[in-house]
Amino acid sequence: MKTLIKTGLVMVALYVLIPDWCRAQDGADHEANPMDALVQVLGGTEDAQLQADILRGMSEALKGSRKVTMPAGWEAVAEQLSRSTDATVRELAQSLSVTFGSEQAFEVLRRQVADGSASPEGRRAALNTLLEARDPRLATLLPGLIRDPALRSPALRAMAAYEDPAIPRAILTVYAELSGPEKRDALNTLTARAAFARQLLDAVKTERVPARDLTAELVRQLRRFEDPEINARVSELWGIARTS
Repeated sequence: MKTLIKTGLVMVALYVLIPDWCRAQDGADHEANPMDALVQVLGGTEDAQLQADILRGMSEALKGSRKVTMPAGWEAVAEQLSRSTDATVRELAQSLSVTFGSEQAFEVLRRQVADGSASPEGRRAALNTLLEARDPRLATLLPGLIRDPALRSPALRAMAAYEDPAIPRAILTVYAELSGPEKRDALNTLTARAAFARQLLDAVKTERVPARDLTAELVRQLRRFEDPEINARVSELWGIARTS
C-alpha cells in the first residue's frame, strides 16, 4: 500500500505539479520546487524501475523549459544514481544534471567526448547533449574533434552553432583530407556565418577549396548574408549566373 501511495504521489508531481511550477518560473513567480520531494524519493529507494520512471517523467515534464532551478539535494542524489547498475538510470540522471546546469555533469560529458578510448556511440551522444545544452566550452573542443574520424562529421556540423574564429581555420586546415560527405558538412558550416564565409572565400580564391565544391545552393546562401563585400567576392569567383 505504501508503495502505491508513493507511486501515486510521484505521478501527481510529475504530470501536474512540475508543469505548473515551470509555467510559474517563466512568469518569475517563485514557488516551492515540487522536484525537491522527488529527489528525496530517488535518494531513498534502490528500485531501479521506480528511479527510471521518476527520471523519465521529470525529463518529459521539463521539456522545453530553460534555466531550470536545480532541486535541493540533486547533486548528491545524481552522484548516487551515476553508480547505478541500470544504464537507463545513469543516462537519465546525467541528462537531467545538464538540464539543471550542473558544471560537474558538463565536465563529465566533455571528458567523454574527448576520450578516444570510449565508444563512438557514447561520445556522439555526449557531444549531442553538450550541443543541445549550448555548452560554451564545447567550442574549444570541436577543432580537435574534426581530426577524429569517429566524431568528424557531427563535430563539423556542431561547429555551425559557435561564433569562434578558430573554427573556420580548423576546418580549412583539414579540408583536403575530408571525404565527400564530410566536405559537404564542412561547407554547410562554413556558409552558416558571415565571418566563416569570408575565410571560406579566401580559401576558394587561393584554391585551397576548389570553387566547384560549392553547389549553387551554397553560393546562394553566401548571397543571403546581403553583405556587400561577400557579394562582390562571390560575383568575382562565380559570376551572376552561378546563383540563378
